[in-house]
Amino acid sequence: MKLSENISDLRNFAQIDLGALIHNYKLIRSFLPDAASGICAVVKADAYGHGAAECARALEPYVDYFACADFYEAAALRENGIYSPILLLGVTPVSHARAMATLGITQTVPSLEYARELSEALSQEDILKVHLKLDTGMSRLGFLPSAENFISLVSSAVSLKNLDFEGVFTHLADADDLFSEFTGVQLSMFYSALSSLWKAGIKFKYRHFANSAACCRHLSEMYEHNFPGASYGSLLFRPGIMLYGSYPSADIKALVERADCSLKPVMSLCARVVRIHEIKSGESVGYNRTFCARRDSRIAVIAAGYADGIPRAFSNRVSLISPECRVTGNVCMDMLFLDITDMKSPPNEGDFVTLFGPGSDISADRLSYECGTISYELFCRVSARVKRIYTPAT
Repeated sequence: MKLSENISDLRNFAQIDLGALIHNYKLIRSFLPDAASGICAVVKADAYGHGAAECARALEPYVDYFACADFYEAAALRENGIYSPILLLGVTPVSHARAMATLGITQTVPSLEYARELSEALSQEDILKVHLKLDTGMSRLGFLPSAENFISLVSSAVSLKNLDFEGVFTHLADADDLFSEFTGVQLSMFYSALSSLWKAGIKFKYRHFANSAACCRHLSEMYEHNFPGASYGSLLFRPGIMLYGSYPSADIKALVERADCSLKPVMSLCARVVRIHEIKSGESVGYNRTFCARRDSRIAVIAAGYADGIPRAFSNRVSLISPECRVTGNVCMDMLFLDITDMKSPPNEGDFVTLFGPGSDISADRLSYECGTISYELFCRVSARVKRIYTPAT
């Protein structure tokens, strides 16, 4: 493993390959229709644990927008020299309204009441860009297109002073399931709402709905044929998890691989082996003695635990490094145990091992599947005390 700095004093680290990040961006871009106006790269939650400033800096020459969850995430990007537009996907306290306008941060508007609060919080000279959010079935945030007074509510919102309604968007709840009919229901509702808004004279520069899964499915082309005769604004696509080398579902992975393409995982989680010792058959390992050896075994103690982001649910349940290297005993706050008895090339004390990601035989997708969760959560769990080391894009 080639590292960009000295790791001799570290107990663990996450290696972040920015070249893989750019590869994934280009792969996603290759799936998009030629008419695509741009990419809104989702870098919320510290770029899903990969480091928002560094990932945004690498992506900025290629993308048109970034998306964050809250004001502080966006402000941190500005402090780190990121100048591209940034969309906040959540509801931001209106006390930040003037700062958002000053910093050129775009806010989601999911209701007329919130739009009014934003408008009132701004001074006369402030102009805040906003994107109108439509709830087409996620049941989370947004104006309801099915409401009888939908056009009236949106008309009232877009007429408010100091707000520049630049875009309109929705979020798909089930796009990673190729056989789900619900995505079609959502998109029909979205485009029908756009058509009604356009007829009422309410137009936007941007429209967007496509998360990682939808980016691969050419859904915009499919549904615009059902609503001809209008220009609904330029398309933005909002990839998230696929930028970081993970698939939102097995369906999407198969779809990408049928095109003879594949993502490159961006993160490798590495940790030091702090002890290797032998235990006898019948001896136990770790808190609560949840593992008792059925044979003489070699146990490696690894300097990573649940305070570093290793889920305690991994205890006695999954393999790390390679399939023959099983987690044994309960994961501790700062350490975990691996049974390395069957490893063909076992590590030595002091070595770094790659728990998952490039450099190991275990992927984040596989780990999350085995534990009944998703790779998004696994990446986001990697805590701030785990140093990120970046391999630059070449």
